[in-house]
Amino acid sequence: MTLSSDELTELYTRYGPIALARARRLLGDEALAWDITHDVFVRLSARRAPTRQPVRYLYRAITHACIDAWRRAEVRRPVELDADLAGPDPFAATLARDVLRAVWHELDETDQQIVVLRFVDGLPQSEIAEILGVWRRTVGRRLKRIEGRARALAEEGP
Repeated sequence: MTLSSDELTELYTRYGPIALARARRLLGDEALAWDITHDVFVRLSARRAPTRQPVRYLYRAITHACIDAWRRAEVRRPVELDADLAGPDPFAATLARDVLRAVWHELDETDQQIVVLRFVDGLPQSEIAEILGVWRRTVGRRLKRIEGRARALAEEGP
């Protein structure tokens, strides 16, 4: 059984603004953010039963859809690293952004989601694990591998 019209309306009213804000933040493009949000709710409407954790589902679905949009785009919007996460040194923040951009295209879908959730959203490993439905240790191992590759690229230099 799919969601009823009333159930979908309630989910959209309650979580639509959150989903749109997430897409807008990741994409930096208002029109594309609306399209992505619409597509995610259309997919949600086709689900056999209401999801028990709609925020978790929407967070994952919006992130995944945005990553797919970046892959399809000819000019990709770089993943932005919050300056606070890189520390007070502006050079370190710039270097971190450049290294993440270089590593981004080597990452699989799960690693890209982890990078977005950690370095864009600033979430701790435990929350990332909960959103992705994996163990916290798995997130930690993947982050360690990603950071190791990023360090290797930084040491290679331009």
